[in-house]
Amino acid sequence: MTTSLSSAFSFDKYNQVEVPSIYLANPDGSILYNLGTIYDRKFELRYNTLSTFTFTAPSSVDGINTDYFDYLEYRRLVYVDNIGVFMITDAPSKSDGLLKTKDVTCKSLEVTLSYKKLSLFKGHYKLYTSQETHDIPILMKEILDYIPDWTIGEVSERIDNSYSSRYFDVTDKTIYDFLVNEVSQTYQCVFVFDSINKKISIYSIEEASGQSDIFISFDNLMESFDVKESNEELATALAVYGGDSKNGVLGISTVNPIGTNTIYNFSYYKKPSWMSQSLIDAIDKWETVISK
Repeated sequence: MTTSLSSAFSFDKYNQVEVPSIYLANPDGSILYNLGTIYDRKFELRYNTLSTFTFTAPSSVDGINTDYFDYLEYRRLVYVDNIGVFMITDAPSKSDGLLKTKDVTCKSLEVTLSYKKLSLFKGHYKLYTSQETHDIPILMKEILDYIPDWTIGEVSERIDNSYSSRYFDVTDKTIYDFLVNEVSQTYQCVFVFDSINKKISIYSIEEASGQSDIFISFDNLMESFDVKESNEELATALAVYGGDSKNGVLGISTVNPIGTNTIYNFSYYKKPSWMSQSLIDAIDKWETVISK
């Protein structure tokens, strides 16, 4: 399908959202069934990460079996006109004794890149260039060899005109994780996946995070919000090694005031809700001594 992504949703003459046409397809893109009788449709369209589409599918409607019900299985595709292509990742079934239903979860098509791995991939690479070059390997050209059904979409001029190269050493990583985490951080860029046309666009952080005049509050668009604390990388001690770290050949012990290869930062927990005032005072004195 070649539907444009210029508008995610369509509206009728009464300014009501029109339900898009939704189709079930095989992994090769061949259409199987129209999913016109599914319900509880919910889209979570996200930028720079996987989008999700969930819905409930009945085994029958008005006593007539739905042809598509048994075909709602892992890895089949769901096409949603003007929005995108999704892959089914979970489709558990349940029954109340009268009717069977499936609560289907789909992820945007780039999730397929999470099933393809890079192993022992290393070397110096330039991220991308539209010019012919033979002096240094181009990272995105190498990546597309692993995913030949995807192509390059738009690339910002800042990235295309950049001649800097970076070194990568990947032992075992999925292509999706490698691009949206390591490569994105290394080159300070954002990858945008067009799931309908299977194109990967690349934008610089500056272009992808431009300011707008939109202000969201409870007085206009916002109905509620959730706050989730991310503390998986929170640490108070960090051991710093380089080179042959197993033998401790390279470290910071010679320049570290406490004479070890470990640095400490207690600022997150250094408050009365976590520590007694006497412990806070003791840490303050210790930090003052080692900073001299």
